[in-house]
Amino acid sequence: MTSSARRRLPQALLAIVACVLATLGLGLASAVGGPASPVVPTGTTGPGPDPDPELTARPGKGREGDRGTRVVRVKLRLSAPMAADGDVTYKLVPGSAKRGKDFKGRGGKVRLRAGQTKAKLPVKVRGDRRHERKRERLGVKLTKSSGVTIVRSRSSVTIIDDD
Repeated sequence: MTSSARRRLPQALLAIVACVLATLGLGLASAVGGPASPVVPTGTTGPGPDPDPELTARPGKGREGDRGTRVVRVKLRLSAPMAADGDVTYKLVPGSAKRGKDFKGRGGKVRLRAGQTKAKLPVKVRGDRRHERKRERLGVKLTKSSGVTIVRSRSSVTIIDDD
Protein backbone atom coordinates (compact mmCIF):
# COMPACT_ATOMS: atom_id res chain seq x y z
CA MET A 1 0.00 0.00 0.00
CA THR A 2 1.38 3.41 -0.90
CA SER A 3 1.82 6.14 1.68
CA SER A 4 -0.92 8.32 0.13
CA ALA A 5 -3.33 5.37 0.26
CA ARG A 6 -2.47 4.85 3.95
CA ARG A 7 -3.28 8.50 4.64
CA ARG A 8 -6.67 8.30 2.83
CA LEU A 9 -7.77 5.07 4.58
CA PRO A 10 -8.62 6.67 7.97
CA GLN A 11 -10.61 9.39 6.19
CA ALA A 12 -12.59 6.77 4.24
CA LEU A 13 -13.27 4.76 7.42
CA LEU A 14 -14.35 7.92 9.23
CA ALA A 15 -16.78 8.72 6.36
CA ILE A 16 -18.24 5.18 6.53
CA VAL A 17 -18.68 5.38 10.31
CA ALA A 18 -20.33 8.81 9.96
CA CYS A 19 -22.80 7.38 7.38
CA VAL A 20 -23.68 4.43 9.63
CA LEU A 21 -24.20 6.70 12.63
CA ALA A 22 -26.31 9.10 10.58
CA THR A 23 -28.48 6.17 9.48
CA LEU A 24 -28.98 5.25 13.14
CA GLY A 25 -29.91 8.85 13.93
CA LEU A 26 -26.67 9.65 15.73
CA GLY A 27 -24.06 12.25 14.90
CA LEU A 28 -20.35 11.40 14.96
CA ALA A 29 -19.68 13.64 17.97
CA SER A 30 -22.41 11.97 20.08
CA ALA A 31 -20.92 8.54 19.33
CA VAL A 32 -17.58 9.57 20.87
CA GLY A 33 -19.10 11.39 23.85
CA GLY A 34 -19.16 14.93 22.49
CA PRO A 35 -22.15 17.17 21.89
CA ALA A 36 -24.61 15.74 19.38
CA SER A 37 -24.31 17.14 15.92
CA PRO A 38 -27.45 17.58 13.87
CA VAL A 39 -28.18 14.78 11.45
CA VAL A 40 -29.21 15.88 8.01
CA PRO A 41 -31.12 13.09 6.25
CA THR A 42 -30.04 12.20 2.77
CA GLY A 43 -32.64 10.44 0.65
CA THR A 44 -35.87 8.94 1.95
CA THR A 45 -36.38 8.06 5.59
CA GLY A 46 -39.01 5.35 5.76
CA PRO A 47 -41.28 3.58 3.36
CA GLY A 48 -42.18 5.19 0.07
CA PRO A 49 -45.69 5.99 -1.07
CA ASP A 50 -48.23 3.19 -0.84
CA PRO A 51 -48.33 1.10 -3.99
CA ASP A 52 -51.51 1.13 -6.05
CA PRO A 53 -54.09 -1.50 -5.01
CA GLU A 54 -54.08 -4.71 -7.05
CA LEU A 55 -57.12 -5.35 -9.26
CA THR A 56 -58.48 -8.76 -10.23
CA ALA A 57 -61.50 -9.64 -12.37
CA ARG A 58 -63.79 -12.54 -11.42
CA PRO A 59 -65.95 -14.46 -13.93
CA GLY A 60 -69.59 -13.45 -14.36
CA LYS A 61 -72.62 -15.43 -15.47
CA GLY A 62 -76.27 -14.82 -16.14
CA ARG A 63 -79.35 -15.93 -18.06
CA GLU A 64 -80.01 -14.43 -21.46
CA GLY A 65 -83.82 -14.14 -21.22
CA ASP A 66 -86.34 -14.32 -24.07
CA ARG A 67 -86.07 -10.72 -25.32
CA GLY A 68 -84.49 -7.38 -24.61
CA THR A 69 -81.18 -6.83 -22.93
CA ARG A 70 -79.98 -7.98 -19.52
CA VAL A 71 -76.84 -6.88 -17.76
CA VAL A 72 -74.41 -9.50 -16.46
CA ARG A 73 -71.79 -8.14 -14.12
CA VAL A 74 -68.14 -9.14 -13.84
CA LYS A 75 -66.90 -8.54 -10.28
CA LEU A 76 -63.75 -6.51 -9.81
CA ARG A 77 -61.85 -6.83 -6.52
CA LEU A 78 -59.21 -4.51 -5.13
CA SER A 79 -56.55 -5.61 -2.64
CA ALA A 80 -56.91 -2.34 -0.69
CA PRO A 81 -59.17 0.72 -0.74
CA MET A 82 -58.50 3.23 -3.49
CA ALA A 83 -56.56 6.28 -2.22
CA ALA A 84 -57.94 8.46 -5.04
CA ASP A 85 -60.34 8.04 -7.94
CA GLY A 86 -59.15 5.87 -10.82
CA ASP A 87 -60.51 3.79 -13.67
CA VAL A 88 -60.05 0.61 -15.67
CA THR A 89 -60.68 0.12 -19.38
CA TYR A 90 -61.87 -3.24 -20.71
CA LYS A 91 -62.54 -5.05 -24.00
CA LEU A 92 -65.16 -7.73 -24.69
CA VAL A 93 -63.74 -10.65 -26.68
CA PRO A 94 -66.14 -12.94 -28.59
CA GLY A 95 -65.91 -16.66 -27.90
CA SER A 96 -68.79 -19.07 -28.42
CA ALA A 97 -70.98 -16.01 -27.66
CA LYS A 98 -71.00 -13.70 -30.70
CA ARG A 99 -70.99 -9.90 -30.65
CA GLY A 100 -74.30 -8.47 -31.92
CA LYS A 101 -76.09 -11.82 -31.65
CA ASP A 102 -75.48 -12.78 -28.01
CA PHE A 103 -74.03 -9.61 -26.44
CA LYS A 104 -73.67 -5.90 -27.21
CA GLY A 105 -70.67 -3.64 -27.18
CA ARG A 106 -66.91 -3.78 -27.57
CA GLY A 107 -65.90 -2.70 -24.10
CA GLY A 108 -65.82 0.39 -21.96
CA LYS A 109 -64.46 2.04 -18.85
CA VAL A 110 -65.36 1.54 -15.19
CA ARG A 111 -64.80 4.40 -12.74
CA LEU A 112 -63.27 3.45 -9.39
CA ARG A 113 -63.92 5.85 -6.52
CA ALA A 114 -61.62 6.66 -3.59
CA GLY A 115 -62.21 4.22 -0.71
CA GLN A 116 -63.72 1.57 -2.99
CA THR A 117 -62.62 -2.10 -2.73
CA LYS A 118 -65.14 -3.66 -5.17
CA ALA A 119 -66.69 -2.72 -8.48
CA LYS A 120 -68.78 -4.34 -11.19
CA LEU A 121 -68.15 -4.28 -14.90
CA PRO A 122 -71.40 -4.41 -16.98
CA VAL A 123 -71.86 -6.70 -19.99
CA LYS A 124 -75.11 -6.34 -21.99
CA VAL A 125 -76.51 -9.74 -22.97
CA ARG A 126 -79.16 -10.02 -25.71
CA GLY A 127 -82.20 -12.17 -25.03
CA ASP A 128 -83.88 -14.37 -27.66
CA ARG A 129 -86.11 -17.43 -28.01
CA ARG A 130 -83.68 -19.46 -30.08
CA HIS A 131 -82.53 -22.78 -28.69
CA GLU A 132 -78.76 -22.51 -28.58
CA ARG A 133 -75.91 -24.08 -26.71
CA LYS A 134 -76.75 -24.39 -23.04
CA ARG A 135 -73.85 -22.06 -22.20
CA GLU A 136 -72.00 -19.56 -24.34
CA ARG A 137 -68.91 -17.64 -23.29
CA LEU A 138 -67.17 -14.40 -24.08
CA GLY A 139 -63.93 -13.02 -22.72
CA VAL A 140 -63.29 -9.85 -20.77
CA LYS A 141 -59.83 -8.28 -20.96
CA LEU A 142 -58.75 -5.43 -18.66
CA THR A 143 -56.50 -3.30 -20.86
CA LYS A 144 -55.58 -0.04 -19.09
CA SER A 145 -55.91 1.39 -15.63
CA SER A 146 -55.14 4.41 -13.50
CA GLY A 147 -54.72 4.22 -9.73
CA VAL A 148 -54.60 0.40 -9.69
CA THR A 149 -52.28 -2.39 -10.79
CA ILE A 150 -54.02 -5.05 -12.89
CA VAL A 151 -53.04 -8.48 -11.55
CA ARG A 152 -55.55 -10.72 -13.30
CA SER A 153 -56.42 -9.07 -16.60
CA ARG A 154 -58.59 -11.79 -18.17
CA SER A 155 -61.96 -13.07 -17.12
CA SER A 156 -65.08 -14.45 -18.77
CA VAL A 157 -68.84 -14.17 -18.91
CA THR A 158 -71.01 -17.26 -19.22
CA ILE A 159 -74.42 -16.72 -20.85
CA ILE A 160 -76.90 -19.41 -19.86
CA ASP A 161 -79.52 -20.20 -22.51
CA ASP A 162 -82.87 -20.43 -20.73
CA ASP A 163 -85.05 -21.31 -23.77
